[in-house]
Amino acid sequence: RASGMGEAFTGVSDDATAVYWNPAGIGGIGSVSVSLMHAILTQDAKYEWASFVCPAGFGVLGLGLQYVSYGSIPQADVTGLGTGDMNPNDMAVILSYGLDLGGIAAGINAKYVTSKILNRATAAAFDAGILYSDTLAGGKLRLGLSARNFGTKMKFISEEDTLPSEIRLGAGYNMTPEWLLAADGIASIDNGIKAGFGTEYQFKLGADMAVTGRAGYNTRTKDMTGLVGLSAGLGVAYGSYGVDYAFVPFGDLGTTHRISTGANF
Repeated sequence: RASGMGEAFTGVSDDATAVYWNPAGIGGIGSVSVSLMHAILTQDAKYEWASFVCPAGFGVLGLGLQYVSYGSIPQADVTGLGTGDMNPNDMAVILSYGLDLGGIAAGINAKYVTSKILNRATAAAFDAGILYSDTLAGGKLRLGLSARNFGTKMKFISEEDTLPSEIRLGAGYNMTPEWLLAADGIASIDNGIKAGFGTEYQFKLGADMAVTGRAGYNTRTKDMTGLVGLSAGLGVAYGSYGVDYAFVPFGDLGTTHRISTGANF
Protein backbone atom coordinates (compact mmCIF):
# COMPACT_ATOMS: atom_id res chain seq x y z
CA ARG A 1 0.00 0.00 0.00
CA ALA A 2 2.68 2.51 1.03
CA SER A 3 4.86 1.69 -2.00
CA GLY A 4 2.00 2.60 -4.33
CA MET A 5 1.66 5.93 -2.48
CA GLY A 6 5.26 7.05 -2.98
CA GLU A 7 6.21 5.76 0.49
CA ALA A 8 4.37 8.73 2.05
CA PHE A 9 3.06 6.78 5.02
CA THR A 10 4.57 8.21 8.23
CA GLY A 11 1.43 10.21 9.01
CA VAL A 12 -0.94 7.43 7.90
CA SER A 13 0.44 4.21 9.46
CA ASP A 14 -2.96 2.74 10.27
CA ASP A 15 -2.40 -0.95 9.49
CA ALA A 16 0.03 -3.74 10.41
CA THR A 17 2.78 -2.24 8.21
CA ALA A 18 3.06 0.57 10.79
CA VAL A 19 5.64 -1.72 12.43
CA TYR A 20 7.90 -0.64 9.55
CA TRP A 21 6.83 2.95 8.82
CA ASN A 22 5.94 4.39 12.23
CA PRO A 23 5.50 2.16 15.30
CA ALA A 24 3.15 4.69 16.89
CA GLY A 25 0.56 3.62 14.32
CA ILE A 26 0.07 0.20 15.86
CA GLY A 27 -1.24 1.89 19.02
CA GLY A 28 -4.53 2.62 17.26
CA ILE A 29 -5.07 -0.91 15.90
CA GLY A 30 -7.91 -2.54 17.80
CA SER A 31 -7.75 -6.11 16.46
CA VAL A 32 -5.21 -8.77 15.62
CA SER A 33 -3.72 -7.81 12.24
CA VAL A 34 -1.34 -9.55 9.86
CA SER A 35 0.53 -8.27 6.80
CA LEU A 36 2.62 -10.31 4.32
CA MET A 37 4.49 -8.92 1.31
CA HIS A 38 6.62 -10.32 -1.52
CA ALA A 39 8.58 -7.94 -3.76
CA ILE A 40 10.39 -8.76 -6.98
CA LEU A 41 13.26 -6.27 -7.08
CA THR A 42 15.84 -5.61 -9.79
CA GLN A 43 18.09 -8.39 -11.11
CA ASP A 44 17.58 -11.50 -8.95
CA ALA A 45 16.90 -9.67 -5.68
CA LYS A 46 13.74 -10.47 -3.73
CA TYR A 47 12.29 -8.87 -0.61
CA GLU A 48 9.99 -10.48 1.95
CA TRP A 49 8.05 -8.82 4.77
CA ALA A 50 5.80 -10.13 7.51
CA SER A 51 4.23 -8.34 10.47
CA PHE A 52 1.86 -9.33 13.25
CA VAL A 53 0.06 -6.90 15.55
CA CYS A 54 -1.89 -7.86 18.67
CA PRO A 55 -3.69 -5.55 21.15
CA ALA A 56 -2.82 -6.17 24.79
CA GLY A 57 -4.17 -4.76 28.02
CA PHE A 58 -1.25 -2.31 28.30
CA GLY A 59 -0.99 -1.22 24.66
CA VAL A 60 -0.40 -3.00 21.36
CA LEU A 61 2.43 -5.41 20.60
CA GLY A 62 3.91 -6.05 17.18
CA LEU A 63 6.42 -8.33 15.50
CA GLY A 64 8.06 -7.74 12.12
CA LEU A 65 10.43 -9.67 9.87
CA GLN A 66 12.34 -8.35 6.83
CA TYR A 67 14.43 -10.53 4.53
CA VAL A 68 16.26 -9.58 1.34
CA SER A 69 17.95 -12.13 -0.91
CA TYR A 70 20.27 -10.86 -3.66
CA GLY A 71 20.39 -14.11 -5.60
CA SER A 72 23.47 -16.06 -6.60
CA ILE A 73 26.56 -13.95 -7.37
CA PRO A 74 29.80 -15.36 -8.90
CA GLN A 75 32.76 -15.24 -6.52
CA ALA A 76 36.42 -14.88 -7.50
CA ASP A 77 39.79 -14.69 -5.76
CA VAL A 78 42.28 -11.80 -6.09
CA THR A 79 43.56 -13.19 -9.41
CA GLY A 80 40.07 -13.23 -10.93
CA LEU A 81 39.77 -17.01 -10.79
CA GLY A 82 36.21 -18.15 -10.13
CA THR A 83 35.73 -19.86 -6.78
CA GLY A 84 32.00 -20.57 -6.87
CA ASP A 85 28.95 -18.54 -6.01
CA MET A 86 27.88 -16.57 -2.98
CA ASN A 87 24.35 -15.79 -1.82
CA PRO A 88 24.32 -12.52 0.16
CA ASN A 89 21.26 -11.58 2.20
CA ASP A 90 20.01 -9.15 4.83
CA MET A 91 17.52 -9.77 7.63
CA ALA A 92 15.91 -7.79 10.44
CA VAL A 93 13.72 -8.95 13.31
CA ILE A 94 11.56 -6.20 14.86
CA LEU A 95 9.79 -6.12 18.21
CA SER A 96 7.28 -3.28 18.39
CA TYR A 97 5.17 -1.58 21.05
CA GLY A 98 2.56 1.15 20.57
CA LEU A 99 0.23 3.03 22.89
CA ASP A 100 -2.72 5.27 22.01
CA LEU A 101 -3.15 8.08 24.55
CA GLY A 102 -6.23 9.58 22.93
CA GLY A 103 -5.37 11.89 20.04
CA ILE A 104 -1.66 11.16 20.44
CA ALA A 105 -0.04 7.75 19.96
CA ALA A 106 3.56 6.73 20.63
CA GLY A 107 5.55 3.69 19.65
CA ILE A 108 9.00 2.14 19.71
CA ASN A 109 10.80 -0.68 17.88
CA ALA A 110 13.77 -2.80 18.92
CA LYS A 111 15.64 -4.37 15.98
CA TYR A 112 18.17 -7.12 15.48
CA VAL A 113 19.80 -6.77 12.05
CA THR A 114 22.08 -9.20 10.22
CA SER A 115 23.84 -8.92 6.87
CA LYS A 116 25.75 -11.67 5.09
CA ILE A 117 28.14 -11.40 2.16
CA LEU A 118 30.76 -14.06 2.84
CA ASN A 119 30.94 -13.31 6.55
CA ARG A 120 27.98 -12.19 8.65
CA ALA A 121 27.68 -8.86 10.44
CA THR A 122 25.10 -7.93 13.07
CA ALA A 123 23.73 -4.75 14.62
CA ALA A 124 21.11 -3.61 17.11
CA ALA A 125 18.88 -0.63 16.40
CA PHE A 126 15.70 1.12 17.47
CA ASP A 127 12.91 3.17 15.94
CA ALA A 128 10.62 5.60 17.74
CA GLY A 129 7.55 7.48 16.53
CA ILE A 130 4.56 9.59 17.43
CA LEU A 131 1.22 10.20 15.72
CA TYR A 132 -1.16 13.10 16.32
CA SER A 133 -4.79 13.12 15.19
CA ASP A 134 -6.35 16.57 14.80
CA THR A 135 -9.66 16.10 16.63
CA LEU A 136 -10.66 19.68 15.85
CA ALA A 137 -10.75 18.75 12.16
CA GLY A 138 -12.89 15.72 12.88
CA GLY A 139 -9.89 13.39 12.81
CA LYS A 140 -9.27 14.09 9.12
CA LEU A 141 -5.66 15.19 9.67
CA ARG A 142 -2.91 12.97 11.07
CA LEU A 143 0.67 14.10 11.66
CA GLY A 144 3.49 11.65 12.21
CA LEU A 145 7.15 11.78 13.19
CA SER A 146 9.49 8.81 13.26
CA ALA A 147 13.19 8.22 13.86
CA ARG A 148 14.38 4.99 12.25
CA ASN A 149 17.45 2.76 12.26
CA PHE A 150 19.47 4.38 15.05
CA GLY A 151 21.89 1.96 16.67
CA THR A 152 25.22 0.18 16.43
CA LYS A 153 27.30 -0.20 13.27
CA MET A 154 27.51 -3.29 11.06
CA LYS A 155 31.06 -4.71 11.23
CA PHE A 156 32.47 -7.01 8.53
CA ILE A 157 35.82 -8.25 9.91
CA SER A 158 37.51 -4.82 10.28
CA GLU A 159 35.22 -2.58 8.22
CA GLU A 160 32.21 -0.89 9.82
CA ASP A 161 29.10 0.46 8.11
CA THR A 162 26.61 2.87 9.65
CA LEU A 163 22.94 1.87 9.51
CA PRO A 164 20.71 3.97 7.17
CA SER A 165 19.35 6.20 9.93
CA GLU A 166 16.63 8.70 9.03
CA ILE A 167 14.07 11.12 10.44
CA ARG A 168 10.65 11.18 8.74
CA LEU A 169 7.93 13.81 9.15
CA GLY A 170 4.60 13.03 7.49
CA ALA A 171 0.98 14.03 7.21
CA GLY A 172 -2.17 12.28 6.06
CA TYR A 173 -5.41 14.09 5.29
CA ASN A 174 -8.79 12.60 4.37
CA MET A 175 -10.35 14.93 1.83
CA THR A 176 -13.40 12.66 2.02
CA PRO A 177 -13.91 9.27 3.72
CA GLU A 178 -12.83 7.66 0.42
CA TRP A 179 -9.99 10.02 -0.62
CA LEU A 180 -6.67 10.20 1.25
CA LEU A 181 -3.73 12.54 0.58
CA ALA A 182 -0.30 12.00 2.17
CA ALA A 183 3.14 13.61 2.18
CA ASP A 184 6.48 12.78 3.83
CA GLY A 185 9.74 14.64 4.29
CA ILE A 186 12.77 12.40 4.89
CA ALA A 187 16.20 13.41 6.25
CA SER A 188 18.56 10.44 5.94
CA ILE A 189 22.15 10.08 7.03
CA ASP A 190 23.28 8.64 3.69
CA ASN A 191 20.93 10.20 1.14
CA GLY A 192 20.25 13.84 2.09
CA ILE A 193 16.76 15.36 2.13
CA LYS A 194 14.03 13.56 0.17
CA ALA A 195 10.25 13.81 -0.11
CA GLY A 196 7.35 11.52 -0.91
CA PHE A 197 3.79 12.29 -1.97
CA GLY A 198 0.87 9.93 -2.40
CA THR A 199 -2.85 9.51 -2.68
CA GLU A 200 -5.45 6.76 -2.66
CA TYR A 201 -9.15 6.67 -3.52
CA GLN A 202 -11.47 3.88 -2.46
CA PHE A 203 -14.42 2.73 -4.57
CA LYS A 204 -17.10 0.84 -2.65
CA LEU A 205 -18.51 -2.18 -4.49
CA GLY A 206 -21.11 -3.15 -1.95
CA ALA A 207 -21.22 -3.51 1.81
CA ASP A 208 -18.16 -5.77 2.09
CA MET A 209 -16.02 -5.15 -1.00
CA ALA A 210 -13.91 -2.18 -2.11
CA VAL A 211 -11.28 -1.39 -4.76
CA THR A 212 -8.62 1.25 -4.08
CA GLY A 213 -6.47 3.05 -6.64
CA ARG A 214 -3.15 4.60 -5.58
CA ALA A 215 -0.45 6.84 -7.04
CA GLY A 216 2.67 8.47 -5.67
CA TYR A 217 5.97 10.21 -6.26
CA ASN A 218 9.23 9.97 -4.30
CA THR A 219 12.42 11.96 -4.92
CA ARG A 220 14.88 9.41 -3.53
CA THR A 221 15.66 8.06 -7.02
CA LYS A 222 15.70 11.43 -8.84
CA ASP A 223 19.42 11.13 -9.66
CA MET A 224 18.86 7.92 -11.63
CA THR A 225 18.14 7.88 -15.35
CA GLY A 226 14.99 6.53 -16.96
CA LEU A 227 11.52 6.30 -15.45
CA VAL A 228 11.95 6.96 -11.73
CA GLY A 229 10.07 8.49 -8.83
CA LEU A 230 6.55 7.58 -9.91
CA SER A 231 4.61 4.68 -8.43
CA ALA A 232 1.13 3.23 -8.75
CA GLY A 233 -0.91 0.65 -6.93
CA LEU A 234 -4.20 -1.17 -6.67
CA GLY A 235 -5.91 -2.74 -3.68
CA VAL A 236 -8.88 -5.08 -3.35
CA ALA A 237 -10.54 -5.65 0.02
CA TYR A 238 -13.32 -8.02 1.00
CA GLY A 239 -14.49 -7.88 4.57
CA SER A 240 -11.44 -8.12 6.82
CA TYR A 241 -9.12 -9.39 4.06
CA GLY A 242 -7.20 -7.45 1.44
CA VAL A 243 -4.66 -7.78 -1.38
CA ASP A 244 -2.50 -4.89 -2.61
CA TYR A 245 -0.21 -4.49 -5.62
CA ALA A 246 2.38 -1.76 -6.30
CA PHE A 247 4.41 -0.94 -9.40
CA VAL A 248 7.64 0.99 -8.69
CA PRO A 249 10.11 1.70 -11.55
CA PHE A 250 13.83 2.17 -10.87
CA GLY A 251 14.91 3.69 -14.17
CA ASP A 252 17.57 1.80 -16.11
CA LEU A 253 17.79 -0.80 -13.33
CA GLY A 254 14.31 -2.02 -14.23
CA THR A 255 10.94 -2.13 -12.51
CA THR A 256 9.86 -3.69 -9.26
CA HIS A 257 6.56 -5.38 -8.48
CA ARG A 258 5.25 -5.78 -4.95
CA ILE A 259 2.22 -7.72 -3.77
CA SER A 260 0.93 -8.01 -0.24
CA THR A 261 -1.97 -9.48 1.64
CA GLY A 262 -3.40 -8.52 5.00
CA ALA A 263 -6.13 -9.55 7.40
CA ASN A 264 -7.80 -8.35 10.59
CA PHE A 265 -9.23 -10.82 13.08
